[in-house]
Parts: sequence; C-alpha cells; structure tokens
Amino acid sequence: MALTNAQYQDVLRHFLTWVKKRDPVGYEWIMKVAEVDYEHPRNALLHCIMKYAHTVQPAAKGTHGKILQLMNENIQGDVQGVRVMLSPNERELYRREFVDLTPTIDKSQFVEALHSLYEMIESEGGQ
Repeated sequence: MALTNAQYQDVLRHFLTWVKKRDPVGYEWIMKVAEVDYEHPRNALLHCIMKYAHTVQPAAKGTHGKILQLMNENIQGDVQGVRVMLSPNERELYRREFVDLTPTIDKSQFVEALHSLYEMIESEGGQ
C-alpha cells in the first residue's frame, strides 16, 4: 500500500533532520541541489535520497585512501592523513574549520541501503 502525501512529508522531514544532525555538510549540499517540494513529497524524497547517496559515494569507494596512497607514492615519508584548512567563508558555510582526509570508514553498505530505499519507493509508483 502506497504512503499518503502526509506520510511522505513526514518521512522527508525525518530524512532531512537525520542528515542534518549526522552530516551538516551533506545536509547543506542537499539543500543547495535538491528540490525540496513538500507539495510533492514523494518526488522530493526520491531526489534527496539520490543527491545524498551521491555525496556519500566517494567515501564508499575509499577515495581518501586513494589520495593518501598517491601522495605516499610521490612524497618521501609516510603520509597518514591530510587536513585541509578552510577559508573563513567555507568555515561559516560548512560550520567546520577543516576537512580531514584520513582514511574513511567504508560506507558502501550505507550507500547500497540508500539505493535500495530509493528503489523501494520508486517501485510503489507515482501519485
């Protein structure tokens, strides 16, 4: 049984609240690129899920580890991590002072779960 618009609105709000709490940078990205339309909450939820999955995807593929490996191949020494200091404007936008490029936790299962959620909602059909 398909969810109602009101139920999709609740799920959309919960998803965005969850992302904002756990990943403020990811939340800012979603709010910039996703169309959060509460009049069409099912489509907005699908759009937000995919946009967030795309932001998490590089961590799932171990991009940071690859960056460190390339640095170690080209720099004498053993680079364990890189910290990128942000400009004042970026600090204000992302509410952090730096980005840490140490190897990340494998998030591939999380990304797969986001894709599964998307497919489950998509298979319910449109409204």
